[in-house]
Amino acid sequence: DIRMDKFEHLKSNPKFEACFWFPATNEQFRVSGEAKLLTMNNTTTFNHELGNYPLISPNVIKQYSSSLDLSNTEHHNPSAPSNPSPQEWESELKGKWEDLSRNLKSSFRKPEPGSIITPEKQKLLDSISRGVDGSHEFDGAKNFALVLLLADKVDYVNLNGHQSRYVYSRYDDDQW
Repeated sequence: DIRMDKFEHLKSNPKFEACFWFPATNEQFRVSGEAKLLTMNNTTTFNHELGNYPLISPNVIKQYSSSLDLSNTEHHNPSAPSNPSPQEWESELKGKWEDLSRNLKSSFRKPEPGSIITPEKQKLLDSISRGVDGSHEFDGAKNFALVLLLADKVDYVNLNGHQSRYVYSRYDDDQW
């Protein structure tokens, strides 16, 4: 929810680190990099906000066989746009919005998180919960954001047997 403090926190300090442990395989991945925020207000400028972080458009990926190694640049058409288009960013945002439950979508139409509940706001909350607030489900999408985690470093640890660790760092645009 773009009205929450964490949205402003990520804008002022986009650094992130996340750790994923998979107990079935006894492996851990620690990923760090920068978080970027995609909203309905920045789909047209989002590629500029990414800087030099290369992403591949879903339309470009569809042109290749699923068995093709996309890191092999001899098969890639350099004149074709590789970042998703503004329409693809908007489609991605709307698709994730549609995947949310009805209850969660309604929370984006509620009063600002952390605000004091006045009698006026309580009436609004009651009408939203009963579905008679006069708004549409998509009205809350203006407060919805996706957080894209752009990895710059991956620290992999395999805790099985001989226990190994590999650290991959991104340099020179997209070399690892």
